[in-house]
Amino acid sequence: MLGYGDRRRSHSEVCTLFNEAHPKRPIVRSTVTKIVAKFQAAGHVRDLPKSGRPPVPENTQLDVMFKIIPIQQLAKWASILILVTHRFVLIAFQHVIYFQYLKVQLEAIGKLNASNAVENQGPIKEDEETNGRGSQKDKLVHTKKIRKKSNG
Repeated sequence: MLGYGDRRRSHSEVCTLFNEAHPKRPIVRSTVTKIVAKFQAAGHVRDLPKSGRPPVPENTQLDVMFKIIPIQQLAKWASILILVTHRFVLIAFQHVIYFQYLKVQLEAIGKLNASNAVENQGPIKEDEETNGRGSQKDKLVHTKKIRKKSNG
């Protein structure tokens, strides 16, 4: 509206022309000034984007993000696989696998020791020294002297 043909109009002339064309929605001269300043700054009269991060990325930005994310996931998994240690596995699975492994190993050792004891030594004899506990070591570990206080 400012320039049409060879003629250039002032802001007040543009305001009166717009108000004649749209009497139900009148504007003032400052509105025309703001619109002209916006057009000169951005090259269009649409609302300018707000400063800061946009709330929704454009399609081209989404395409770039989708290309980057799988690479980040791959890098993350590679670093995890390289740095996996026994301790990490125990923490990750809350020791369940480790305890199951120990249980199987202890059962196997117990069966092996029991079969070796039966084959090599025969049944455990109750001796007077061991007091029916099975070995001298058990007797030494489990016996304690208790002194009773005498009254008087």
